[in-house]
Amino acid sequence: MADLELSRNGDYHFTYKGQLRHAMLAKDLLEGKAGPADEKQRATQILDDLERDTAFGPSSYAGRGVFNVSYDRRGNIMQERTFNFVRRNSRILQMLYHERSQTVEVRGGSVPVQYLDTLSAMGYVPNGTITVRTNVHVRRDNASTRNTVDDETTLEWVINKLGEPALILILG
Repeated sequence: MADLELSRNGDYHFTYKGQLRHAMLAKDLLEGKAGPADEKQRATQILDDLERDTAFGPSSYAGRGVFNVSYDRRGNIMQERTFNFVRRNSRILQMLYHERSQTVEVRGGSVPVQYLDTLSAMGYVPNGTITVRTNVHVRRDNASTRNTVDDETTLEWVINKLGEPALILILG
């Protein structure tokens, strides 16, 4: 489950608690290209890489390319300009501040086409929710649900199958 709170002044708080699947490791395991020793070594390297980001809390390897993680980050998107979860080259969620239009764009990542068959073969079914709470005007979204009470809008995206359209949210 991912949760993002964003205020008018640009302050944000993003949390994630759940599993992350490393697609390349999962693919190599499925195809028999990685044995137990290689799997263990690569899992350790992946965990070390994740933990370079101090926003990651305790994380562990669950097996078959799956990692149990917790993530908690606060910042100001107007000062930072961009925020990527997990990494720039492996985005699940990206937030960008566009100074010219005074808007914040939030985009979800999608599974690369080359991994869809592998993940399906492994029995992977996405199961998650992304919730955004904000007091910023919503210009565009593709949320599953949207509810506004007083000055706060709560948007929710339910992800339950591969290949669904990625999250899009424009605020400003």
